[in-house]
Amino acid sequence: MTKLREAREKTGLRRNFVAKELKITGDHLNLIERGKVDLKLSKIATLANLYNLSFEEMAKIAFETWKEGK
Repeated sequence: MTKLREAREKTGLRRNFVAKELKITGDHLNLIERGKVDLKLSKIATLANLYNLSFEEMAKIAFETWKEGK
C-alpha cells in the first residue's frame, strides 16, 4: 500500500469522496495513489487540507509515492 493511500485511509475518507473533492474520478485517484500520474500542487494542497496534514508533509508523501510508482 502506498503512502498516499495510507494517508487517506488514516482519515477514514472514502476514495470517491476524495476524488469528488479533487474534481477527478475515483479511477484517476487510484492512479495517483499508485504513483502512476503526476499530482499538481493545487491537488496536493487540497489533499493536505482533507487529510489534516501540512502542505510540506503532503508534498513529501506525494513525491515518495510518485517515485515508488515509476
